[in-house]
Amino acid sequence: MRRQEKDRQDSAAAQRQDRIAGVIAGRILRFQRGWANWMQRKSEQLGRKLKIGVLVLFIAGALGCSIYILVGKRLVPIFSERQRVYVVPMSMPPRNIAEDHKIRLLEVYARLKAARIDLDSLKLSESGREELRDMLRKRPGWEDSLRTAERLMKEKLKN
Repeated sequence: MRRQEKDRQDSAAAQRQDRIAGVIAGRILRFQRGWANWMQRKSEQLGRKLKIGVLVLFIAGALGCSIYILVGKRLVPIFSERQRVYVVPMSMPPRNIAEDHKIRLLEVYARLKAARIDLDSLKLSESGREELRDMLRKRPGWEDSLRTAERLMKEKLKN
């Protein structure tokens, strides 16, 4: 009974949240539409040459800012040397692939060794031996494959 009441309360709360989200989204869309219409009306009044001039000024300003950031020159003499903007290229730290590979091999070897130790510990009790027999009946050769994989990994790690 309480679960049904809680579900009803949750669904009512979800409906309220959806309604509020819809109202907010509607207001945002109306504002965007109004802003776009206002900008369209204002830009219709401008001549073609003036539009091109504004575009050129905008591009020149963006280009100037980009060059300032990339070159690091001070355009305004008020800034001291400490306030200079530096751009450091993003790069990944160098990776030693061979070292990463060896770490992965060590992890795999440790898991193989742990699995073999678990299998060997099953042989210590009667119930464990029964469980081991069931496992080997379902997957014949599994224990041998595990030992072979462990031996191969050990050889690979020695090299």
